[in-house]
Amino acid sequence: MCGISGLMFKKGNANIGSELFEMLRMMVHRGKDSTGIAVYEENEILRLSINCFREKDVETARNIVEKFAEVRDKRLRKTRAGSYLLWFDVDMDDDSKIPEAYLAIDRNPSLCIHSFGRKLRILKDMGSAEDIMNHYRDVEFSGYQGIGHVRLATESVENINFAHPFTTYLMPELAIVHNGQLTNYFNMRRKLERKGVVFKTFNDSEIIAHYIGYHMTRDGWSFEEALERSIEDFDGVFTYAASTPEKIGIVRDRLGIKPVYVHEDDEMILFGTEQVCFSPLAPEAYSEEMDPGRVMVWQR
Repeated sequence: MCGISGLMFKKGNANIGSELFEMLRMMVHRGKDSTGIAVYEENEILRLSINCFREKDVETARNIVEKFAEVRDKRLRKTRAGSYLLWFDVDMDDDSKIPEAYLAIDRNPSLCIHSFGRKLRILKDMGSAEDIMNHYRDVEFSGYQGIGHVRLATESVENINFAHPFTTYLMPELAIVHNGQLTNYFNMRRKLERKGVVFKTFNDSEIIAHYIGYHMTRDGWSFEEALERSIEDFDGVFTYAASTPEKIGIVRDRLGIKPVYVHEDDEMILFGTEQVCFSPLAPEAYSEEMDPGRVMVWQR
């Protein structure tokens, strides 16, 4: 059992990180193993977040990054999981190098990228939303849209790198969160690996990011088409949200076991596994449950 949430402001920006964590805090009963958010902000700085398990891996990470970009700023933060979050601001002369740099970093077994982009920032760690809010009290995430996740680990290990949201080197500013199980995960993974796709974890949710990223960048599918086709290609029970800097989409399988509710007004769009997560932002919100087998996409 897990929970997902999402928020898009139709105009302007806000401290969206705090608001997403408040939404997730209302669903603490759906999982306290890990919590994470992906926030999209109006920003042109190229930012990189790397998890490393040993402090000495920081220099390794920097050496790899500097093969592709100039490091402008570095911040190191101890996680609740006992590892280290390394935050870099970098200058890169050509953003087309980002996927190559992403993959070069991720190939190191001691390193794992959490986010790498100009618009996207991800923060995820072990524990509940309240645990993480307290641990990262001084970290602000302003922006215009975002998605979040609370996790109860059922089929894969409790590990900060298995926490949501997930991204992909194929399309670095795509992020996904997922509630459910993909029962054809290994078949689909082998299919993508034969096409050259590289996986970092054995969490079934990671494949959603690679699937969307691969088909959008290699096959020319639109965001909407990738989400629609995933209903046909994924087996199991699932609801997931996917976001790019321009769009947010949610997908619900035809069985409809994993719920998702949607609220839209003049100011914002909210969605989540339970309506209770809307209460911090819209206490009087009227929401509707999304129909099974449906895809919904919004664009600012």
